[in-house]
Amino acid sequence: MLAFLISYISECRFSFANLWMNVPAYGALAIHGLASSALEQSNGTLYPSLGITFTFAVSILGACIFALPLYALRSFLVSAIATF
Repeated sequence: MLAFLISYISECRFSFANLWMNVPAYGALAIHGLASSALEQSNGTLYPSLGITFTFAVSILGACIFALPLYALRSFLVSAIATF
């Protein structure tokens, strides 16, 4: 979190206009941090009972189930914007 705060302060330079320009990038960074934390937590919980192979398989499957709809939405939005 300290690295996130230092990055924010150095990028935005305390300007409201710069803040709004960089919000999507910092939102993605925050989501990535939460996702990484959730992955570590789920791996730590599942590994002792399921083993490493099944734990990795479940983690990858969960990531695909989460990411594919977002990718499809992005593709749809990019194609919809291109047609206007």
